[in-house]
Amino acid sequence: MRTEAKVVATVFALSAFAVAVIAGLYAGNAAGTVLWRAIIAMLVCQVLGMFAGSLIERIITEHAARYSAEHPVPRLPSKDDVVAVVDEVVDEPLSDQSAAA
Repeated sequence: MRTEAKVVATVFALSAFAVAVIAGLYAGNAAGTVLWRAIIAMLVCQVLGMFAGSLIERIITEHAARYSAEHPVPRLPSKDDVVAVVDEVVDEPLSDQSAAA
């Protein structure tokens, strides 16, 4: 599992734990019951987060590959490339500014 999927899974798990603790304490449940249910919620949401993170990761990878294929980076000429100009003729009259300089 890559880093992005781990981050999403961790955020899912910690969010579920926090929500379960707050909801359990607000409902007036015993501390042991609240913690037990919060741990179960955390584990379930960790698995859901792994699935969601992997899915998001795959979508981003496919989109980046498609974008790279549609918008290739142009190749810059290197010093080994030879450019030859053949039969170039310039028939432009000199302007007043270039004649004065």
